[in-house]
Amino acid sequence: MKKLLFFVLTAALLFGCKKDDNGTPCPVSGATLPTSSAENPIPAGSAVTIQGRGFTASSEIWLRGVATKADGDVQATVTGHTSTSITFTAPTTVSGEQSIILKQDGGEWPLGKMYFAETSEILPKKIVKSILNEEVDGKNETHTALYTYNETGRLTRIKTSSTGDSFYEGSKIEYLQDKIKISYDDGNDEYSQAEFRVENGRAINCTVEEEGSKWETKEYTYSDNGYLTGFVFSLTEEGITDTYTGELTIGKDGCLEKYSIVEKEIEDGGYFGTYTVDLTPNTSVPNNLNLDLIGSNYLFGDIIDDHAILDAYLLGIGGTRSKYLPKQLTLTDADGESFTVKYEYESAGEYISKIGIDSGNGNNATLELFYEE
Repeated sequence: MKKLLFFVLTAALLFGCKKDDNGTPCPVSGATLPTSSAENPIPAGSAVTIQGRGFTASSEIWLRGVATKADGDVQATVTGHTSTSITFTAPTTVSGEQSIILKQDGGEWPLGKMYFAETSEILPKKIVKSILNEEVDGKNETHTALYTYNETGRLTRIKTSSTGDSFYEGSKIEYLQDKIKISYDDGNDEYSQAEFRVENGRAINCTVEEEGSKWETKEYTYSDNGYLTGFVFSLTEEGITDTYTGELTIGKDGCLEKYSIVEKEIEDGGYFGTYTVDLTPNTSVPNNLNLDLIGSNYLFGDIIDDHAILDAYLLGIGGTRSKYLPKQLTLTDADGESFTVKYEYESAGEYISKIGIDSGNGNNATLELFYEE
């Protein structure tokens, strides 16, 4: 835990940015890089912010493998800058120790070194629509979601509509320097908000407020290789606060195998009790779409009813993603009662086109996925 806190909190290294090969002084002073290491690398696809004075709209960040030459440089996508900071997305095409190169005004200067995590290749086409068909109380319902992205490829809007009475929420997403704000809606009116604090591309705190209730995830715990393994959260209602702990188990093959909630402190008799979800991975179905489907509300919202977990996965701030999608999961509650949900996948080439969801008792649903042209 001490190693983790050292990594994700205020630790940083200060590097001297002096002159380029032509003797030109570096235009940025006081460059400070987030701390990383081989044990705690920066997750691919996460947002990385470098502090310093003198960044401009023409500032570029490039990554150079320590053992490679300049012609192998990889340009990072800059997502924002101020005069005192620059934020870029950790590329998915590099891993290991990289020199961070500032290119600006015709010169280049090394800012320091960072470690980046290995990742499986994420397929390039984005999900733009999904349709969930399900049977609810003997009636067929259809729920449609439309997905919108910004110029850097990050999800900014999920707009939902339904033909039945069941409710699946939409959301609007705003990216700030060290925060992500989400507003949830029912297709018309906003009814709750969440705010994630993010450091080194990982969620470290999440607060959700809804109709007088407040959920706060105060602590996220990550393994040395970046997987989310635990969290502590509280629920406050009518002045009474209950505190819970959550645990996640990652298998040797890099797959999420167990998710469990444990009541830690009960002041009002308990809110929902202990439960455990055991997941069996389908090792023939990689979790490599542009959105992490472990965070899909249509697939897991009825099982893992927690914004702080589902949205962290969906937005890519929940640490290293599970390598494969589940073949089935079994939820067991505090009384020992359980039920199993099974998933069948259909693909069009490399891309998942349809997911069959069998919840038992004849309750079946299908989720269709549509991609950009």
